[in-house]
Amino acid sequence: MNGFSLNVKIECHHAETERLRKVGPTNYVLGPDDYFNDCKTILNSEIAAIKVAIELYEQCLKDKQRFLDTDFGPKNEDDEEGKYKASYYEEKI
Repeated sequence: MNGFSLNVKIECHHAETERLRKVGPTNYVLGPDDYFNDCKTILNSEIAAIKVAIELYEQCLKDKQRFLDTDFGPKNEDDEEGKYKASYYEEKI
């Protein structure tokens, strides 16, 4: 298989990527620049997303409840309009 170039230049931040790899999600400190449009569940980097995912998962285990993202999608279990507007939703068969 032969490769090809799209001639698209991407900005590489090797030093930052390496720093984040060494820090890891457990020790990563979230800051304002990590959140997309100040939304606490849409993140701008993989490391921030993993950090938040770990925190949310642990909170769900502690509370013994499913996660309900009130920033995106349905606001509660009965919010049909929010379910419709979400990029995914559960359909009962």
